[in-house]
Amino acid sequence: MKKLITHKQHNGSTRIYFLNDNVKHWIQDWETFELGNELGLWGRQEEIEDIPEDPNYISGTSFYLRKSFKFAHDPLDKMVCTQKFGKWPEFYKKWDMAGHNGVDFRTKFDDSPDGKRPVYAVMDGVVSAAVSIEGTSGYGKHVKIDHGNNHETLYAHLDLLKVLNGQKIKAGEQIGISGNTGVGTGAHLHFGYRPKPPLVDYNNGFKGSIDSLDYFLADIKFV
Repeated sequence: MKKLITHKQHNGSTRIYFLNDNVKHWIQDWETFELGNELGLWGRQEEIEDIPEDPNYISGTSFYLRKSFKFAHDPLDKMVCTQKFGKWPEFYKKWDMAGHNGVDFRTKFDDSPDGKRPVYAVMDGVVSAAVSIEGTSGYGKHVKIDHGNNHETLYAHLDLLKVLNGQKIKAGEQIGISGNTGVGTGAHLHFGYRPKPPLVDYNNGFKGSIDSLDYFLADIKFV
């Protein structure tokens, strides 16, 4: 398997650096790599434009990110998408974004006419933010979970939180109940996925978030 180490900007194009599989025997767990590190004879570089279309990669940020995993659990028991990532760029200009920086999911169904449904953590992690006071941000009541390795998820517009800041969370554990707090047009769950720097540039137009649709377990329905 190719292992992506770093990337560089060269005359307007981005080069990505892959690590030869054999090199893992020469690198210690405690070693770190900064953007721009040279890999010497052990690595090779390719222009992004020269890489053939590959469903295992996603672009749309300043970095190529491997789609090599799935979330361990879906955030809702019914996954119906009402607004995709990147939609309505004109509307989101007011927040200095290039479009919707998450994915919205319906929470109003026959068995939840008020839009209040259990919301679950998608991976193990630690609660990095548990905002239970409405009016502090457009997200309303929301939870952020740090999953380690620079990965963070956001669960916004909640009606009720069931976790505290700093709490350890397991995938599939209920973290709250969906609602209609913050800026929105009705009850729904706004889910955000942010591989934090250096994995993704915070200034990618979506405040570091990327499209999360490919990482869910369920077959997503769209309306």
